[in-house]
Amino acid sequence: MLADFAASYELPKSYVETGPGAVDRTKVLTFPRDIPPEVFLFLVNYLTYPFKHEPRDSLAVVGTATLTSAFALPDPSLVGKQAFVYVPDADQEHDVVYVDVVGDAVYAVPFTNLRWQRVELPRRPPWLREM
Repeated sequence: MLADFAASYELPKSYVETGPGAVDRTKVLTFPRDIPPEVFLFLVNYLTYPFKHEPRDSLAVVGTATLTSAFALPDPSLVGKQAFVYVPDADQEHDVVYVDVVGDAVYAVPFTNLRWQRVELPRRPPWLREM
C-alpha cells in the first residue's frame, strides 16, 4: 500500500521508514525527509481506504504530527502543538480527516478545499477513544 501511495504522489521510495510499534501487531511509520502536510493527511485517509487494496476492518490508522506553519492552520497559535489525525467514526464520504489538536480543539479537514473547520463532535473511532 505504501508503494502504491508513493507512486500516486510521485514520492521517492525512501519517503517513509517503517518499524515495529510499542503494541503487538502495530507499525510505526516515520518520514525522515518530511512530506507535505496535505500528503500526510491524504496518507492517513489512503491507509484507511486504499484504492487498489481491500480495506481491512481490523486496520486502525492514526497519524501524529507537530503542527507547523506549512499546515494550512486556521490559527497561528496552533504552531508547535501536537495533533492526532484520523478518519472520523462512521465516515461515509471518504474525503475528510479529523485533526485533534492536543489542548485545543478538533478540526475537520475536507479534501475538497483543505480548510480546517472546527467541529463540536470529535467522532473518534472506538479504538482511538481507548488510547
